[in-house]
This record gives sequence, structure tokens and C-alpha cells, in this order.
Amino acid sequence: NEPPIRVTLIRENKNKHKIAITTHHIAIDGWSLPVFLDELFALYDAPDAELSQMTPYADYIRWTALRPDTEADDFWRDQLADLEGPTLIAPDAGGQSAGVTLSRKLDATATGQLESRARDLGITLNALIQSAWGLYLSRRSGQRDVIFGTTVSGRPADLPGVERMVGLFINTLPLRLRPKPAQPVSEFLRQTHDRLSATLEHQHVPLSRLQRIAGHEQLFDTLTVFENYPSGPADGDAADAALSVERHSQHGGDATHYPMGLAAVPGEALRLTLSYRGDLFNVEEAGQVLDSVETILRGLADPSDPKLGEIGLLNDAATDRALTVLRGAEHPRKRQSLPDLVCEAARHAPHATALISAEGRLDYAGLERASAVLARRLAGAGVRRGQIVAMLLPRGIAAITGLLAIMRAGAVYLPLDPDYPRDRIASVLDDAAPALVLTDRQGVALASGHRHLLTDDDTPFPLSAPVPHPEASDPAYVIYTSGSTGRPKGVVLTHAAAVNAILSRAERYPRPEVSVLLPSLAFDASLAVIFGALATGSTLVLPEPGAEKQPAELVRLIGRHAIREWISGPGLWRAVLAEGAADLSSLHTVVLGGEAIPASLIATHRQSATADLWNEYGPTEGAIWCASAQVTADGKAQNIIGKPISNMQFLILDASLQPVPVGVVGELYIAGSGLAQGYLNR
Repeated sequence: NEPPIRVTLIRENKNKHKIAITTHHIAIDGWSLPVFLDELFALYDAPDAELSQMTPYADYIRWTALRPDTEADDFWRDQLADLEGPTLIAPDAGGQSAGVTLSRKLDATATGQLESRARDLGITLNALIQSAWGLYLSRRSGQRDVIFGTTVSGRPADLPGVERMVGLFINTLPLRLRPKPAQPVSEFLRQTHDRLSATLEHQHVPLSRLQRIAGHEQLFDTLTVFENYPSGPADGDAADAALSVERHSQHGGDATHYPMGLAAVPGEALRLTLSYRGDLFNVEEAGQVLDSVETILRGLADPSDPKLGEIGLLNDAATDRALTVLRGAEHPRKRQSLPDLVCEAARHAPHATALISAEGRLDYAGLERASAVLARRLAGAGVRRGQIVAMLLPRGIAAITGLLAIMRAGAVYLPLDPDYPRDRIASVLDDAAPALVLTDRQGVALASGHRHLLTDDDTPFPLSAPVPHPEASDPAYVIYTSGSTGRPKGVVLTHAAAVNAILSRAERYPRPEVSVLLPSLAFDASLAVIFGALATGSTLVLPEPGAEKQPAELVRLIGRHAIREWISGPGLWRAVLAEGAADLSSLHTVVLGGEAIPASLIATHRQSATADLWNEYGPTEGAIWCASAQVTADGKAQNIIGKPISNMQFLILDASLQPVPVGVVGELYIAGSGLAQGYLNR
């Protein structure tokens, strides 16, 4: 119920007063304020002064009422055609909140470069600002078609006296931009300039009508303002020495409808002000947005006219930080193969138990001998260094021996699960074309049409001379992807990549001591369990095939063998916890991977087990694993993949392969010594 304009005179002493003018936007907009103050100060200085005739605001109302809607609607219908949806920086924002602002000024040199660029291209500085915000939104959201609000003066050029009218004229219009990474900056800037110019012909259309035309209740949640208002006495000391008027400050506060807005004020040093909702963003995030906008503006001002895709969101210093913060420790590795790690453990403790299964036990010395003999059998069968040897064996001592033998023969290990569908096995064998299939009598039918060697055949077989030692750069194994996104692909990993992954386990987790092999041999997670145990002289327990489908049996297995380390997917661990926690006290480490860990599972784990819980991440193309994070008691790191392992690096990049700031969505890229050699036959 208060008046829209209030004036308060505050006397400090007989020669000094302050005047406080409080206005509502419904009465005066940013353009009108200097006009209003100009006349106010003129009358204060000379109460009898004759002011120029002011065109009443009612003329503007009549002008809008007489404007035909058809032409404007057709224009906006074309502008908003085929819009898939809004561009939202805070899609879950609701209600309103007090706005917070953060400002900065570009230096005079950068401002001059922007103005020079605008002059050279025949565009306005406003077009540069709008282009920068559109490019920022595109990079932040990953959308190639973005839309945001821009505030226009709303003063039609063909309305006489409109420049001196006082009232609310401003309007918010949607600005739709489609930045393309390969597009030259100059072309994009001119497109923005032309689009802005075209919208001014139809700037009187209310936003509510534009939303109906577009068919979307909401089009955007960010706003830009270019405050190019006319100047007046309010901008400095009055020229008349008889009246010394100084503008001290202007304060404003309101409940903002938009989560974020960017205002630009031209001058010798361009001022950028970011307004944002304090309940949605903090000051660090706001500063990061301004950093990105400034970086983009500097890129747009580059006279060499780069492509849009060459302009990132981070300046050089921030890029360096982004490239180092997600980098694992640098640990030089010896040039070793995977079997070297096991043979080294065998030399240190030859009589320690390496394998336990229903068949019995095998110590490290026995495993080393058996794998060496089988490696010579493979070589005697014609297997040569670098050739693929498929292994089609159930989980057991023979399978672990066969795996080591294939690698010790210099061949490339290709695991196949006998429980897989025949079509899947046949498809992989046809694609990989192995030199040999290592199998047993039960699996020989699945290897039909391929040369094979039986592990359970006692027939004397010629042994070759000592087999060549595999090099670290040689391919160690091929793991086929699930094919969930298309045809399964064989991922080729070198010994060096795999050795780095295995040695990194010892750097992050406690020594397994006693571990249990649960993943299928066809999954690379099995290699983490096998070599994580055997490279550290620990004992590897091999459950009967199918045991992973019997949680109660697994609980008994943990208690029977005092299992210390557990590696599986979240689903299997949930099933084990559901069986009871009485026999889980031996576990010191539980590593879950392959999918997100539900919060309910974390809570159950805390109630039923005392082991440390880890969330592990890594695609097959990244040599088994790339990162892990310990899940704390409060459930943090539930879906955090953690910091990269040694000699590996993460990069979060946008569609133009530019690093993105913290909090901005991008794609995860993995670099380092653990990367795959490539895809087999591709």
C-alpha cells in the first residue's frame, strides 16, 4: 500500500543534506532514473525553471494498444520454432530468495579490445556480452541450442519523445543462440547482433505471450542486462557550482525471480555484475561464473578470429589447476609383466599358500612350476609371442594356472566363461580368432572349430625350449565388453598398464592376506582379485562355480577361510549382508564397483560389518580400475569415484574438449599409463 516513489530528505547539518529516493520498478526503470533526477536537480537549482515538455507515459500505452499483434507473433513464432525445451541453470529451483550480487571490472586494456572488436565487426558491445553469456550457457549445459532472457529498453524508436519519458518500459525477451564449435567467432557475433536488432522491432510483446507461442511454461532462468542508460547529473557532481550535488550510492534489494543474471555496464572499464540467488549458489560459484564469462569475452575479442570450440571456460591458471587436481601420484614402475609379479612373490615365500579350492591347496612354488610347464606346452603347440590364446575353463586352480601359463608363453590371454551362452562364446571366438583355445574335456564342445589344448589330458606332449619372456609393452590380455551399447568389442591391455593397476592396489588398500575370487573370469574385475592377491603373496580362495549365486554359502566361506578382502558388485554384497553378519568379522576391506552403491546398502553395511567400505571405478579400457573412494560413516563418497590411482589422470571436458570448471557437467576422460592399447580388429 506504499506509494511507488518515496523521497526522504535527511539533514546532517545546515549545509549538508541527503536525499533518499526509493522507487519501485513499476514506476521508474533504469533509463528513466537519470531523466527523473535531471529534472529534479534542475528544479532544485532553479525552482522557476521552465522544463521541456515531457511526453506522458499514457502515449506509450496507447502506442502498444494500437500495434498489430499478427506481425510480431509471426516473428516470434519463427524465432522460437522447434525449441526442444528451456535452458535452465537451476532446474530444481523453486520459490524466490533474496538476491546477492558480485561485481568486477575488466581492465581498461581488455575493455578497449572488446570495443575495438565490436567496431571492426560493425556490431554493438551488447552483442558481445550476449554472445558471451550464450556461449557460457551452451558450455555449462552441453546444449547447442540455448535460450536466455535479455532485458531491452522497450522504447520504440518511432514513438516521439520516448527518450524523455518516465515509467516502466523495459521488457524481458528470449534470446536464442546456437553456437557451433567449428564456427568462427566473427560469424557467431554477427549472428547475435543481427538477432538482437531484429528483436528490437518486436520488443513490446510480453514474455507471457512468447511463452504461449513457444509452447513452454518456462523458457529460461537466466537474464542479461546491458545498462547503456543515458547519463545525467545523477552520474556525478552537478555542473552548476551554485549547487554541489554528489551521488553517494544506490542500494537495491529484491526477491529475484531468476536464479542468475548478468549485468554489464559499459565505461572505461567494463563492469560485470552477477546477481544470483544465495540459496542456490555460493560466492565461490558466482566468482567462477564471472571468471568464465571474462575468459569467454577475452576469447571473443581475439582479433585472430578463433573457432568457438577453441574458447574455453577457464583461464590459463584455472586450466592448469583443473589438469592437476585430478591427477594421481607419479610412481615410476619397473618394466615388468603380470607373471613377473607372481614369480617374485613365489621367490619371497615359495611355501606360502597361493590357491585354495575344493580341489585342494597349491603353494606359490607349485603354482610357479605348474604354470611354467603349461607355458612350455603352449609353446610346443605352436603358440607364439603376441598371439591370442583363449581360455575356456571354470573357476579353479587349473584356470589360474592356465592364465599365468598363457602370459608366461608371451601370448595374449582371452578369458571366456563356460557358463556364457554358446552364441556369445562363438561370437567372441570368431572375432578374436585365437591361435589356440585352452580348455578341458567339458568345454571342448564350446570351442568347436578352433584348435584347442586340454588341461586335463595326461597324454605326453612335447615341451618347447624356454619360452620368450613377455615385455611390459606386449599385450597381456583381451577382455570383451558386454555389448550393452552395441556389438561387444575386445579391449587390448598391455602388461605395463595392468601392472600399474595391480601395484596401485597395494598403494591404496591393505594387503589382501586372504581374498576370494567372485567375478566371472570374463570380467576384468577378476584380474584385480587374482593379481591383487598373488602379487602380494596373499592367498586366493576359489569358490565352486555358481557359489556367487548362493549368499549363504559365501557367508560360510568367509568364516571358514577367514576371508580378509571382498571385491564384488553392490548386489552380491547386499545379498551376503542379508544372510547375517556373524561370520563377517574377519573382513577388513570391502570393495564394490560396477554400479552405484545405494544409501540403504551403506546403512546395512555399517550395521552388519566392520570392514572399510570402498567405491571403486574404472572402465575396461582403463586397465581394471582407475579410482576409488572410501565410503565414510556418514555415507559420503556413496557415488564419488575418488581420486585417480598412480600414473593416471582424469579430465572433465565439454563437447569441444575444453576443461570445465568445478560444478559444470562434462564428460570424463581418462589419461595415463593404464589406458588400453585399443580395440581388437578395430
